[in-house]
Amino acid sequence: MLVMYLHPPRLLPRSNPSQLIASNLLIAVTYVIATKLSLELASLPGKITAAWLPAGFTLAAVWSLGIWALPGIILGAIAGVVRDLLDPPPFLSTVGFLAVSLSFLLGECLQPILATVLIKTLAPNQPLFSQGRTISIFILAAIVSPFPSAMLSVTAWGWAGMIPWSNFGISWIVWGLGAVLPQLLFTPPLLLWQTVARHDFSHRRVETVLVFSLVLILSWLTFAVSFRLEYLLLPILIWVVFRLGQFRASLLVSFVATLAIIATARGQGPFVQASSHESLLLLQSFTAVCAVTTLVLSAVIEERQAAQASLKQSSDTLEQQVKERTAQLQHSQAQYRAIVEDQTELIARFLPDTTLVYVNVAFCRYFGLNQDDMIGKSFTPIVYDSDRPRVTQAIQSMSFENPTVTVENRVIVDGHVRWTQWVNRMLFDRQRNFVEFQMVGRDITDRKQAEEKLQASLREKEILLKEVHHRVKNNLQIIYSLLRLQQRTLKDPQATACLLDSQNRIEAIALIHEKLYQTDNLAQIDFREYIASLVENLHNSYNTRPQDITVETEVDKISLDINKAIPCGLIINELVSNALKYAFPNRKGHIQVKLHADEHFNIRLTVKDNGIGLPKGFNLTQSNSLGLQLVHDFVDQLRGKLEMDCSLGTTFEIAFLGS
Repeated sequence: MLVMYLHPPRLLPRSNPSQLIASNLLIAVTYVIATKLSLELASLPGKITAAWLPAGFTLAAVWSLGIWALPGIILGAIAGVVRDLLDPPPFLSTVGFLAVSLSFLLGECLQPILATVLIKTLAPNQPLFSQGRTISIFILAAIVSPFPSAMLSVTAWGWAGMIPWSNFGISWIVWGLGAVLPQLLFTPPLLLWQTVARHDFSHRRVETVLVFSLVLILSWLTFAVSFRLEYLLLPILIWVVFRLGQFRASLLVSFVATLAIIATARGQGPFVQASSHESLLLLQSFTAVCAVTTLVLSAVIEERQAAQASLKQSSDTLEQQVKERTAQLQHSQAQYRAIVEDQTELIARFLPDTTLVYVNVAFCRYFGLNQDDMIGKSFTPIVYDSDRPRVTQAIQSMSFENPTVTVENRVIVDGHVRWTQWVNRMLFDRQRNFVEFQMVGRDITDRKQAEEKLQASLREKEILLKEVHHRVKNNLQIIYSLLRLQQRTLKDPQATACLLDSQNRIEAIALIHEKLYQTDNLAQIDFREYIASLVENLHNSYNTRPQDITVETEVDKISLDINKAIPCGLIINELVSNALKYAFPNRKGHIQVKLHADEHFNIRLTVKDNGIGLPKGFNLTQSNSLGLQLVHDFVDQLRGKLEMDCSLGTTFEIAFLGS
């Protein structure tokens, strides 16, 4: 886990050991130089200094290189501190000296590691100095991380007798603050140096030189001449943050802090007090305030600039998208206009007060108008008088829920009546307010004229077909009458019965033609009415009294075409005739005729009587009865299925498809 947190963003490749060795040597040399400068500022027993300069450098090294920076830190600590810093008293043994040295080396490695781990834990994968939150985390890490290692080292110093135990607390605080300040002062410019582009150094170069010169003069007056001008440096630092950027502001803070530390160590400046502890605390407070103020303010400005840059980028992106969408819209409008203008349909759009907002070329050409002159003017086609109520009713029926209606009406164009078809649409806004009216029409005069010719021809054919049915019915009636006259001259009962059956069959066919002649629909016959008439005719033909033999009909509202009506009617004629003649010898009886259809128009015809029934073993296909043979043939003609039941009287069921 620790190695993961210390993995540097740009880790030196292991395959290049010479580069790694050179980097660690550079770290060691820099550490030694920083150590020498820090020891010059030591003012407490044990050579505890107010500003431990290597702390700022080691944190930057570990942050950038990770654990690969530790060998250089250890080498620099041995060369710069362990050899020169420690002047062991005579009573300190070699083991004690080694223990103190090892505690110091451990503290020097532990301090930057703790700071790095803390920052990367609380702010993973985030820019370090560009947000207020990450700046706060960096300040927290810079303040907290030195004190554990300071506790370790001060304890070892006290155990070795190099620090009086009475000074333990103040020594621990000064040691810790001595590492805090360099981390706040020198780590930011070292890390920001890596992110500054070359062109940033030439930006406002003159202003930079003037500001640094002014700071140098104020620092000389403050720390060398001892004028109380130290807090005049804060407005200048704020100015630099706003004008020159984060890197130069942090660099200027480091410059001022270095001058303040050197002056205080030499006993000059406003922070020099009778007690060295008070001097160090005042110095550290001043430099810490400058560092924290600069870091926080620069982070706020960075956030604002980043937000402005993001906003500008978003604005530029949005502007570009608007331009692209506008170009696309213009292109689409051009295509749409070309399509609309090339149409032969008549297209117009009106405001609610009938003011034209758009008309295409075909509309203007049809009504003899000029396209440019019509936009913004009121115009409505002149509707034929007799069509106006129907058009008005159709338009009044339109609403938000039903915005479209199609109307065919006549209009007057150049004094001529023309048929037109219009698809009218009401257009609404988001509040459902009617805002525009659109008409798309076409001339249908030729179609209407063709329809009128077809209707006239159809009426003529209907009249002709009715006349054909009428004449067929009359001819059948003549044949029926001739057979009836012939019947009266015959003395043979069997011949008379045959002629009567033929008369009934002819009457059944003639009745169909009569119904077709009487109805407006020449293609379909209402079978409910037909069966009632057919049964009544059969009653009269066989001279049966209704009180002796009753016939009950139960027929759905069914219509059949003539190709199915004639065979179905003849089947009913034969079955009812047979029942009237043979089912009830010298007795009363009851006959049922049912005709039903399901949702798929499968029709079932049932003729049932409660008479004496058919002989046992009767076979319809082998019957000598002409009527039953005809029934069998007519069922085949209907492509139906015949079922017979003689258990209680006689029941015939025929199933066939109606259409």
